[in-house]
Amino acid sequence: MRVREGLAAHKTLPMHRVVQTLEKNIIDVPFGKPSFNDKRYNSLDLSTDFFSPIPKLVDNKRIAFVDGGNTELICAPNFAVGLNRLYFGLFEGNKRVEGSTIPQKIEFYVVCYATLKRDKIFYKTEIVPVKEDGISKIIT
Repeated sequence: MRVREGLAAHKTLPMHRVVQTLEKNIIDVPFGKPSFNDKRYNSLDLSTDFFSPIPKLVDNKRIAFVDGGNTELICAPNFAVGLNRLYFGLFEGNKRVEGSTIPQKIEFYVVCYATLKRDKIFYKTEIVPVKEDGISKIIT
């Protein structure tokens, strides 16, 4: 009986209402068709026409691809916390090569906060690694 009461109470929580609102109102946007409200942007549909193969090299040189992104997790006028993710892929010829000294995926939080110095507001930023796995070699 208590489990059912708990489940019924769960459905009245504000977060449950948030989820219901999102489920009811989020629309599917067609993949590959970006849209911006800002008139300064002229978007192009994603198409294979915009991609071309990387030419084969005569010798087996290494090539690296780097990608990253970030998202704001929480913010207020006096602080902000974000999550950053970086990834690199290293290839020699057409074979993937594992990174030997640094991890291929790095995740860290960025914490920015306001401080006062001589009655003026300054902002400080600190980096907090998700895992201590060699990130200090890259981010100092």
